[in-house]
Amino acid sequence: MDAAADGEAEARLATVVWGTGNMGRAAIRAVLGNPLLSLAAVVAHSPTNVGLDAAEVAGLPEPTGVLTTDDVDAVLAAKPRAVAYMASGDIRPDAAVDEIDRCLRAGAHVVTPSVYALYDPRSAPQDLVDRLGGACEHGSASLFVSGVDPGWANDLLPAMLTGLCAEVASVRCQEIFDYSTYDQPDAVRYRVGMGEPIAGGDETRDALAPLRFGDHVGHRPSRHLRHRAAVHAGVGLVALHDAGVTEDVLDLL
Repeated sequence: MDAAADGEAEARLATVVWGTGNMGRAAIRAVLGNPLLSLAAVVAHSPTNVGLDAAEVAGLPEPTGVLTTDDVDAVLAAKPRAVAYMASGDIRPDAAVDEIDRCLRAGAHVVTPSVYALYDPRSAPQDLVDRLGGACEHGSASLFVSGVDPGWANDLLPAMLTGLCAEVASVRCQEIFDYSTYDQPDAVRYRVGMGEPIAGGDETRDALAPLRFGDHVGHRPSRHLRHRAAVHAGVGLVALHDAGVTEDVLDLL
């Protein structure tokens, strides 16, 4: 029985979860609940989260025996097959790309919601596509970037809904969300500025101020996602309109 169990474990895809925040906790639960995957490691950025059992991080009752670590060299040296990169890219986009690049070059397939520009590679900055494409080639790995919002909610969902229509003249996408319950202060409070003074404040918030409400933030569907919705619908774009801070309209041919 033990030999059979060991063989079954080896057949599963050794997967690293990188990040212990909202998405990291969900990813740990997802990996542990998938019979095709095995949790190989959990990477934590904060020193206070290092050395914890993954179950404690994810709010699960049974220990996993997998302790969180910040030793990225050791994690990648173990040659995991996949990395669920769930660290934030909101306020540290360059660092996120650097870490994803490192995983790919180490030969691990990467899935992540953290690099918004790559939700549609066709409209992403070419230098970013070239860099991570080169990393994929170097490590014989693949990269899949998507999420719920941005991602599914303003990509696949509009395509599904327009499939019910005989004719489509425009697609209106509006985000309505209670961010007071969203446990991500770096993105919601410091990056976007909700609950903060319009002027003044700490240096971090001031440095990020020019980026607020831009395509990185995701408070309105970013331009690449709007183009992708049109591609799914099989139409050309006549115009893109910003109807408000959180609302966009596509006019379709």
